[in-house]
Parts: sequence; C-alpha cells; structure tokens
Amino acid sequence: MQVFLAILRYVPAIMAVVVAVIFIFSFKVVVQTGELDRTNVEIAENMMASPITDDRAVFDPDKLNAMIVDANKLFYGSSYTNPDGTLKEPQPNIENESIARHCDIGYQAQITDLIDSTKTWTFGYAPYSGKNVQEPLQSTMSYDVALEVKSSQGGGYETVHPARLTLTVQRTWLTQITCAVEDAYEFKQNVTVNVPCLFQSTGINFAGPSTTSCLLDVEKPSAGAKHICLYMPTTQLQGTGKSIAECRYFPKDIELVPISKVTPAYSETKKLVAYPLKTVPDAAQAQAECDSLPGPDQASSNDDVKSVILCLK
Repeated sequence: MQVFLAILRYVPAIMAVVVAVIFIFSFKVVVQTGELDRTNVEIAENMMASPITDDRAVFDPDKLNAMIVDANKLFYGSSYTNPDGTLKEPQPNIENESIARHCDIGYQAQITDLIDSTKTWTFGYAPYSGKNVQEPLQSTMSYDVALEVKSSQGGGYETVHPARLTLTVQRTWLTQITCAVEDAYEFKQNVTVNVPCLFQSTGINFAGPSTTSCLLDVEKPSAGAKHICLYMPTTQLQGTGKSIAECRYFPKDIELVPISKVTPAYSETKKLVAYPLKTVPDAAQAQAECDSLPGPDQASSNDDVKSVILCLK
C-alpha cells in the first residue's frame, strides 16, 4: 500500500511533463505554420511588383509566356512522375530570383484568368509526395489580381480581366538541403540539416542479408544544371537503380559534390552536413573527403569556396 501511495505522489508531476511536451510540439507546429503564412504574403507581394507585371498586381501574359518558355529550356524544368507512375502535369520548375525566391521555403504559383479559365500559368517547385515521405509543411493562399488583355484588333492591351493568384509555399527536406548548400557557400561555414530516412527500399541490398535500406541521394542532374535533385530508389533496376523524386530550381553557380549513400534502414534522424571546401574533390572520392571532415580542405572565412560537399554524419 505504501508503495502504491508513493507512486501516486508522482502522477501529477508526470502528467505535467506530458502536457508540457505536447504543448511544446504543438507550439512549434503553430509557429512554423505562422511563418509560412507570412512568407506566403511576402512572396505574393514581391510577385505582384515583379518584372512579370506592368502595374502592381496586373500581370502581363507575354511576360508570363516568355518566362515559362525560358524555364522550359532548363534541365528538368517540366514534369516528374507521380507515386502511381503517371506523369505530373508539366510545369516550369523555376523560382526566378527577379520575381521571388526564399532560401529554405519553396513556392508554386498559379495565375488564372477568371473570365477565360483556359488562360492559366503554373510555375514553381512541386515536391514529391509519395509513400514514406513526410508531408511538407505548407501554406496556400489566394490573391485577387488582374491580367492584361490584348486588343482584338492587334497592337497593345486594351483592358484587364480579373484573375486569381494561388500561391503555395512549402518547407520540405529538399528546400532545407538546398538552403544549407547555399548558406555553406555564402557564409563559409558548416550547415547541418537533421534528416530522417527519406526513402526506404526493399529492393536494395546493403552489405548482407538486410533487405530494407535507406537511400539518400542529392545531386545536380548534370554539370552546370540549374536544379538540385533528390533521388529515390527504383526496384525495376535492381539494387542500385534510382530515379528523380523531385528537383528544386537552384540558380546559384555553386559546384556541388553530391551525396549518394545507401545505409541500413534507421528510425532516428541523421545529420546531413554541408561543408564549404577550398577544393573540388572528384565524386568518386566524396566519401573519403567526408570521412576527413572537418579537416584541412574545409574553407574558412579567408578562403575562396570552390565547392560544397554534402556528408552524412
């Protein structure tokens, strides 16, 4: 009986701790959602006064078309595969710095003529949302805007149509990773992102009988590409196969040494560190370089940064 009463005395304290933990995590979600809402408004305000408008919140169809044509010339600027194997609707994957861009929050914009709904422009970052991938934190808002309409007789614009700008901003693992790469380069310091097992696969064998593994693969799809991509494993190619899950437009001219690492499946988060380097190591030597860091190849405040390498620690 005395033991029971002793345990009972601790119940209020235990309950208080549980309530505090729940409050802290709930507060964190609310704060992040509020930040995304504010970022949504800021990006919309920038877009309404950007070079694709002729007056505040009055979008120019010719300028929108020109931007999309330019975007489609970029590598991986169109469509990706949905989890069911179908193609997503093509859209230019571009977050143009002259229009609006945020380091660790991506956006997708859609501008629609409310009188002629066939006139719609969609551009921006579209994250992968397949199985085993955490849903992104996001905020979607709509804004009343206008579209210029050309004269039927040719020449310039004669009127405007009411239109709607629908803007979705989102923070994902890829937006955080691309921001870490950018910050490591700009500020010449290590930047860490805590990442979970982003993609699990039973089709990858890892050094033994384990059949469930994690793939972490972040790289540019080609030399000089203006996107950084997150890859996922494919069972069709047996073992080492991978395909693009999503890409984010990355206009910075930064040499990225990629990470491509298969590890046993894990439940805890891992540290992905972006290191600024004084050298440009060969991709084949990336793991050896990571094992040596922090080390002499790491750039300091007085050095020129030649590349950024991603390492799983």
